[in-house]
Amino acid sequence: MASREEQKRKLREQREAAEKAAAHTAELRKRTAYLAAGVGLIALIVVVSLVLVSQSGDDDKKVETTDVFAGIPQKDITLGDPDAPVTVIEFADLQCPFCRDFAVHDLPGIVKKYVKPGDVKMELRLLAFIGPDSSTGREVAAGAAEQSLIWPFAENVYNNQGTENSGYMTTEFLREQAEAVPGLDAQRALDAAGSPFAQKYADESDSEAQKQGVSSTPSFAVTPEGGETKVVDADGLSGAIDDAIAQAKD
Repeated sequence: MASREEQKRKLREQREAAEKAAAHTAELRKRTAYLAAGVGLIALIVVVSLVLVSQSGDDDKKVETTDVFAGIPQKDITLGDPDAPVTVIEFADLQCPFCRDFAVHDLPGIVKKYVKPGDVKMELRLLAFIGPDSSTGREVAAGAAEQSLIWPFAENVYNNQGTENSGYMTTEFLREQAEAVPGLDAQRALDAAGSPFAQKYADESDSEAQKQGVSSTPSFAVTPEGGETKVVDADGLSGAIDDAIAQAKD
């Protein structure tokens, strides 16, 4: 009898142990499912974020310099018809992110609306407000100006601009931007660094910026033929050009 009771007790204990094990396994599966769902949700969020970033990048397309400047006269630092009634001097820094925004988003429209029709000629005066890399870029840009191709060179630099003062503006980087400009002798532009021509360009640019009271980039000095100069920022440029054209025609 005792033996039968003992067997029943053991069977009961085994059954209870099996039930506990089953319950434990079920709980683990439940937690795993929750964890998997959480990981899946996180993965989904990451994917959506990457897609949004990718789409944002697509909206911020690079400028095709060949299209922007095609068919427009270029001489030294001047873009456009030398007899245009309005002169716009752009003061910029190759490391300036705001200059980059203007170059990518606004300049193509300005060129199409005002420069191509012959109403405006633009001069590019590069400054070195941000740091030593700005001076390095400006010297090579002077070499491009010596070949009358400073505008597309600067546009390429802005298209590939890195973080300011991070050391990205190396000889290799500048060579790549120069080589991407049709007709520009990249080595000749690089060799201009430290040359009297590059120093003259830097001195004249700094002097003109001081003369116009420029303390930030990008800034623009807009002058109608025979009229007074008005210095504006990127937001005020189109309006200032319209006013200058109207004055020049009076």
